[in-house]
Amino acid sequence: MSKEKLIEELGLIGINLTEEQIEKIEAFIDLLIVENEKTNLTAIKNREDIYLKHVYDSLTIVKIHEINTSETLLDIGTGAGFPGVIL
Repeated sequence: MSKEKLIEELGLIGINLTEEQIEKIEAFIDLLIVENEKTNLTAIKNREDIYLKHVYDSLTIVKIHEINTSETLLDIGTGAGFPGVIL
């Protein structure tokens, strides 16, 4: 999945990212790719798979749980930071 397709698919389910959010996701993916070379954080190594299998999957959680109104939210064992960092 490309970045453009990620944005399009998220839009179809009512998740509209701001430019700032997209930039932050891109920066996180860049860091993940670099650090994954040093420490095996994830078996998913290419950007297109990260968009689909990490970013898209992480963001779709908001469709089943309203995190903006939750008093508490706990993400245990995020590994490479998913879904916590993306959320």
